[in-house]
Amino acid sequence: MEINIEAIASLPIWIQFPELDIKCWGLYCLSKLESMLGIPLKTDKYTKDKVMMKYARLLAEILWMEIFLNILNLLMKRIY
Repeated sequence: MEINIEAIASLPIWIQFPELDIKCWGLYCLSKLESMLGIPLKTDKYTKDKVMMKYARLLAEILWMEIFLNILNLLMKRIY
């Protein structure tokens, strides 16, 4: 089975926000944080219920090519 990497535009990735301030644990704020990285998909049960406050965990669909290009642009700015 071959996987065509070029056909993959986005990847679902769990993102952890360690030591997030309690003010940011509302769904609106979490969604805003998540949308800065990708398309918000899901919040895990512990984060939603505010049970484990060590970190917030969210699932986002990351447009990997866009992020790669942004990182590349940042690196190019540092070099030149």
